[in-house]
Amino acid sequence: NTLYEVNIGAVNEVGVGDYGVVEFRTGACEPGPVVRVSADLQQDSSVVLSWELDDDGGSPPTGFLVSYRQGEAVGELGDVPPRRVGSRYVTELSDLDGNTEYVFVVAGVNSIGVGTSGASDPIQTPPSSPTACGQPVVREVGMDRATLEWNGPASSGGAAVTGYTIFSNGVPVCELAVPPQQALAQYEVTGLMPDTEHVFHVRARNEIGEGPVSPPSVPV
Repeated sequence: NTLYEVNIGAVNEVGVGDYGVVEFRTGACEPGPVVRVSADLQQDSSVVLSWELDDDGGSPPTGFLVSYRQGEAVGELGDVPPRRVGSRYVTELSDLDGNTEYVFVVAGVNSIGVGTSGASDPIQTPPSSPTACGQPVVREVGMDRATLEWNGPASSGGAAVTGYTIFSNGVPVCELAVPPQQALAQYEVTGLMPDTEHVFHVRARNEIGEGPVSPPSVPV
């Protein structure tokens, strides 16, 4: 999407004639490369990612594709809007795995297509509390007891899960210690109030702190 002026003159055996001017404009193309990608770790373990776009290709960016690399693994973080602060585009990334090295990759998008990506230097997140456990499932029910099964947190936060808290109707009813690297998937809760409807939640913890509570079980 650039205007050019070209001077054209005819040539014969005598010489060059008068020049004429021809103007033409090129069409828009994909954005140029993303450059100077910077990943800045914040106190809450989120990351402020910023970058510059070398050239918009004659069509303003409609967004940026952000992904990450963890060793050989690659993940997509999605399409972020073109929020600009000064000469740089900025977005904030949260819910990252703790104690993990990330390389962030950004590519510009406009109405024509996707441009050349740029990558940040590696950044290491600190350990964090675990993510939420899976929904507990009630396998057996007795007069004052129930056997629960659940999946542990999708991420331990980079530190081993050391225990779980089980809640009944929002009240903690037992604290479980777990040896490092041992996954606890089933437990019998006793001492429950008979003839009472119970809804269970589970929360994991590690040396950093407690994670969020799980989704609720089906009432029993």
